[in-house]
Amino acid sequence: MAETEGNNTLARKLVRKMVKDRKKHNAVVDRLEKRNKTLELEIASLKKAESENSQKYSELLKGNRVLVQQKKDLSERNQTLEWKMAELERRIPGAVKELQDIQPHTRSLICKRCHKRRIACDGGYSCAQCAVDGLDCEYVKCRRFDNMKYGRKGCSNAACTQVHDEKGVGLD
Repeated sequence: MAETEGNNTLARKLVRKMVKDRKKHNAVVDRLEKRNKTLELEIASLKKAESENSQKYSELLKGNRVLVQQKKDLSERNQTLEWKMAELERRIPGAVKELQDIQPHTRSLICKRCHKRRIACDGGYSCAQCAVDGLDCEYVKCRRFDNMKYGRKGCSNAACTQVHDEKGVGLD
């Protein structure tokens, strides 16, 4: 009988120890599950940020390609005009100076968004800033130019940055 009592006491001690160990085990598992959820949320947040950064990078690359193409087009146009001016000067001395005197003054145009944000605008359609953001440019038509003050069209403000004709050009 003493032997069975000893076995029962030993069994009770083992059961208590198992219950304590089970509680510790459950506490550790709970902490690990909470940590795992936290890490999963952090990973999801980082993946989302990576996706957004990747999208912004591709938009910047697209905008850069547009700028490079615009620069190339302007350079080619400039070379063609320089060649034509040189050819004209060769044919008729002094004609280029007269032609330059006749050409109207061009103005630097600024789209609505660049004007509102007070940043530089290249005056293109779409300008570089709007192209990077993936938006279309809008230019404001000059009211003073259209008012036909004193019976003629024109804007006396030399620093005017608004459109003066139907083609969207800022000519006087």
